[in-house]
Amino acid sequence: MRIPPQERNGKRVHYGKEAVVKFLAEEFPETNHLMETINADVIHHSPQMLSFTITGLYEESRSSKSFKVTRLFSRNFTAVYQGAGIVIISEQLSFSNANPDRRGRMVANGSKRSAAALSSQPSVSTVSAPVDETAQNAMVQRFMVDSGMNAHYSRECLVVHNWNYEEAGKKFTILKAEGKIPPDAYC
Repeated sequence: MRIPPQERNGKRVHYGKEAVVKFLAEEFPETNHLMETINADVIHHSPQMLSFTITGLYEESRSSKSFKVTRLFSRNFTAVYQGAGIVIISEQLSFSNANPDRRGRMVANGSKRSAAALSSQPSVSTVSAPVDETAQNAMVQRFMVDSGMNAHYSRECLVVHNWNYEEAGKKFTILKAEGKIPPDAYC
């Protein structure tokens, strides 16, 4: 007996928050993620949006605890900034079987990355001013929300720090703690 592709695929696709959460909670087998294989990559970053992917391996327990299946997973996220955090507007989860050769390479690469991260010194990066005025205005709006300051002071803080949002935020935090931000800087 052969099951038509439409019917087979229809059982694998879930729509709506409740259906997806129910499927993930009730239908997925117990898993053990292999932390040394986890990798995060930023695909796109702008003042308005962030896209990143998390990949790795996990072991899936079947009915027998002695039999484990190793699978590769990839989760792609697209998020927008809101307030002091992000809101995920799209997510895609993919997984496939991982052959022993692939597992060995990912574990070896994960060990190399861990050793390199422990031995490396932090690097200083320079961020140039966004050329696009729209991007600058978006950064000002976001800084206003995060700091509570008005547009004039938010823009001034970003300009002084060459539109490096992180540096501007650090300096704002220090000056605020020292009580050096004038009251008229706030909305």
